[in-house]
Amino acid sequence: MKKSLLLLIAICVSLISATPRELRHQPVTPARHADEPTEADFSKEPTEATQINITLTEVADYTMLTLYSYLYGKPYQHTLRLTDGKNTLVLELWADTTELRSGIFTINNTTENNTATASTGYDAYWEWETGCRLETGDKVYYLVSGTVVIETTAGGYKITVEAKSAYGSDIKAVFDGDISPYSFDDEPEKQSDINLEADSAIFDTLADGYEIELLVGKEYVVYLKLFTTATTIPTGEFNINDSFEVNTIAASLGYDGKYDEPSCIWVYSNGQYVGTFYLEAGTVTINQQTDGTYTITINALSYNETVINVTYQGALTQHQEPQENQYKYEPTEATEINMVATKLEIQDWYDQYGDYYFLLTNEDNERALLDLIPTAADIFAGE
Repeated sequence: MKKSLLLLIAICVSLISATPRELRHQPVTPARHADEPTEADFSKEPTEATQINITLTEVADYTMLTLYSYLYGKPYQHTLRLTDGKNTLVLELWADTTELRSGIFTINNTTENNTATASTGYDAYWEWETGCRLETGDKVYYLVSGTVVIETTAGGYKITVEAKSAYGSDIKAVFDGDISPYSFDDEPEKQSDINLEADSAIFDTLADGYEIELLVGKEYVVYLKLFTTATTIPTGEFNINDSFEVNTIAASLGYDGKYDEPSCIWVYSNGQYVGTFYLEAGTVTINQQTDGTYTITINALSYNETVINVTYQGALTQHQEPQENQYKYEPTEATEINMVATKLEIQDWYDQYGDYYFLLTNEDNERALLDLIPTAADIFAGE
């Protein structure tokens, strides 16, 4: 079905080998083991303080991540990449809305509402730059304090940044223009009418309706998001629009930097992805035959105004995720393990999540991980 996030749940008590294992609870950068690098690396930033004034003219990328909010109840993470064609300003903002809104965002090392992530430099473990920063050629100015001011305007947004870098440079930057987390850059140019006949169809049930996919050979995957309160797939004619109302097909929002948002058609050539038609308007007609099969007719207009007609007649079967053994890495033969730990590392997540990680290690670098939820901060006595 449509690309989905796979949420990994940590095992409460586990014995693992000498290879480091990534922990859950990742507010900005995942927690590390004691033998992993933790010091800040600002080596790409010039040590001599300077003053930089820059005007950004376009959005290189904008993503809005809901995962932290969904899992941990944190604000939404908005990441902007603004550029003038030569320099790129990266801003990582935390807000309590999914829409980019006006406000003053303070650059610090928290992930609270109305803050921007202070940089800790280059992360050698994950091999990427962190937090807010200005990338100019092979130099990077890591922003560690200051403010990001966002104002809504008739043309979109005005963003004003006044910040200090790790080595004391004064960074001032301004952007004034339209900002959208969605793009349609990977849609092919307008084409003559496209007429497709699907050979199979599957669906999946959602809380607010259904996902339906029609497969056209190995070249096209037609994805539809149908809003409905019906307990079975309803029949009738449904308009493609952006109202998100019951008994409509969701019009496409475009690409949000991670996913193609409904509804759309993915195009492949020789097994390779080559583009997406984003469905903006039109109708979808669904009828059920007396033998239980369905006929589906799509008459749609894509973002670039390509007329797309799709027909399907046949079974509509529910998608089944393949079953995976979540304990596949544990030996099947029962045994008894006695471990004497010589080192204890405590990772404190109590303030954010109400628990602690106790990582016990022995001289053979075997590790036991305990996810402990105390009755109150720093109270561990008991069983």
